[in-house]
Amino acid sequence: MNELTIEQVRLNHLRKQHALDKKRPDFYEIAKTQLGLHSTDYWTPYLSVWARIGDYDARTVFNSLNRGDRLLRLNAFRTTVHVVHIDNLSMLIHATQSVFYRKIRQHPDIRHLSDNELESLKETILATLEDGPKTMREIKKLVPEHARQIRPLFHLAATSGEVIRATANHARSSTTAYALLEKWVEGFRLDDMSEDDALNQVMHMYIARFGPVSINDMSWWLSTTKSRAKAAVEAFDDIVAVEMAGKSKLMTSSDIDHAASLEPPSEPVIWFLPYEDHLPKAFIDRSWYLSDKMKSRVFPKLREHYWPPKCPPPPTDVKVTGATNASGEIRPTIWTNGEIAGRWELEKNGMEYRISYSVFRKVHAKYGNMISERARELEDFVNTRLVPISRTN
Repeated sequence: MNELTIEQVRLNHLRKQHALDKKRPDFYEIAKTQLGLHSTDYWTPYLSVWARIGDYDARTVFNSLNRGDRLLRLNAFRTTVHVVHIDNLSMLIHATQSVFYRKIRQHPDIRHLSDNELESLKETILATLEDGPKTMREIKKLVPEHARQIRPLFHLAATSGEVIRATANHARSSTTAYALLEKWVEGFRLDDMSEDDALNQVMHMYIARFGPVSINDMSWWLSTTKSRAKAAVEAFDDIVAVEMAGKSKLMTSSDIDHAASLEPPSEPVIWFLPYEDHLPKAFIDRSWYLSDKMKSRVFPKLREHYWPPKCPPPPTDVKVTGATNASGEIRPTIWTNGEIAGRWELEKNGMEYRISYSVFRKVHAKYGNMISERARELEDFVNTRLVPISRTN
């Protein structure tokens, strides 16, 4: 069995997250190669890309999302909202539709309906979008008798690629309008692909992008069964086993060759990854980037433990269970060369935001200076790029 050190794995993730690129990609390429940018908080995709490439024109990206130009919002991995590239849209819809459908079908406001009743009601609701995107509030005014059923019905229609989240008033607005997908994205037609083929494609891309991963990681992130994940791996001829810190993982053969040949960068790589960034969330086994003693700081067990990073941590008797560590929300984190070293938060200061951060382990003095400089750069990006597109003028 091939063997990689934790350091080699971290360097390889830096490479696959574009941190070692001499020529950095743009927002669109990152959204495409990463399969999706976690977007529970609508600022997260902007901050995820900033962490990897530095300053860019966030307004242009927002306008792309608001026009359905290459970028769209889709309930994807673990049924949560992601910003995805149009080139991956059909594949992701087909790969995730059955999991999402089963979840939404059990919504209390529609689970009592028969399939025929559900389809009829869905057609009535979707007819309101024929003349363009509408918010939930606007649709409820048109069909008030079905107000409680509109949201789950729209989510259900999204699983088959009929509707999509469309316009928003600003970049951090949680209120988006919905649109008929084929009307919203000019020329788009859902590819004729089976769910099985789509899921296999996504699994292979997931291993290539995030390997080394385990079957448990695959099952967790892609919301599928372990047996289905194993079946997919057995069908791939370029996936091999690798040992990492005594654990068996999976990678593509070409990825192992890259990882084994990497040298540490001449300058340390400092990341300020945002809340729920897609990279740390892509694994259920997070030992390669996070020590056990820091889990409760990064994945707080309860909301009241979301303490500001400069305040004392939760009591020592607060333990993070396996389930919490798997599904808990990851706070914004500071990384040095592919490992979490601390936390940061955005704090409102009048009309501007300030970065409050704390480093939890000893780092070289040079790292400390670079972390401070990176925090200042992030403040500048937030206040000059994100704040202006995140309010209604």
